Amino acid sequence: MTAQVRELEARLKDREDQLFLQRKDLEQSKITNGALRGQNVDNLAEKDALEKHAQVVQLQNDDITRELDKFCEMDEYVRGQLDRRSRVLGLRARNEQEIRQSFNRVEDARSRSPQRRY
Repeated sequence: MTAQVRELEARLKDREDQLFLQRKDLEQSKITNGALRGQNVDNLAEKDALEKHAQVVQLQNDDITRELDKFCEMDEYVRGQLDRRSRVLGLRARNEQEIRQSFNRVEDARSRSPQRRY
């Protein structure tokens, strides 16, 4: 009977040791879980801050894009106003056409008028 009691006490001692180790592991897991939850909260806050910053940057990017589009439009307008070559070529063509028409009228008038004899 004492042998049986000793055996039961030994088994009880082993079970108590296992229980102690499991409680120690559980405590360590709780500590690790708490730390991970804290990191998760920090990471979520950082994610939210980065998303807000990305929105601000996107709005700035949209503003800059609109400003660049306006600048390009204005640049094209100014280039068109300052492009004198096409304007000069147009005036030259119109002038040459008017000279030809005038020359043709003069020639027509000469051909209709009587010729003088000297």
